[in-house]
Amino acid sequence: MEIILESIPGGALFFDEYITDLFKVRFYLEDQKIVSPIYAYGPNSEGKEFKTELCLSSLLPYVDEVRIKRILLEILISDTRLELNSYEQELNTASSEELTKIWEPRDKSKWWTLLYLTKREVLHYSKYDAQRKLHKYEKMLSELLDEF
Repeated sequence: MEIILESIPGGALFFDEYITDLFKVRFYLEDQKIVSPIYAYGPNSEGKEFKTELCLSSLLPYVDEVRIKRILLEILISDTRLELNSYEQELNTASSEELTKIWEPRDKSKWWTLLYLTKREVLHYSKYDAQRKLHKYEKMLSELLDEF
């Protein structure tokens, strides 16, 4: 199924460029999964495709159609659960030596290296962030379903 969203601000699609322009966004779903990259078509692009830099969550505020918003939220929930599972698996299967590794050795003469986290800390923070996102998406989906 092809999904086309109109009048999406560039700030929802790109980090720096085209922020003030409006775009038409096109992507394809198959079995409730996105099967191609998300492309944007700008007003002055003469049919030129721009591969978007940001993710689905940045599109959500600009989607008005309930069915499409529900599909996007379900995809985000599914992806976030997979992300959480991968962090859990890594935390449970990695050896203690692996979990205590630091990205680069700490060096007291370079103060910023003292801020480097261990792999365990990075995984815990990433897991916590994924749990927050999952809770947010589930709440948004629940509110969307309660409205209709």
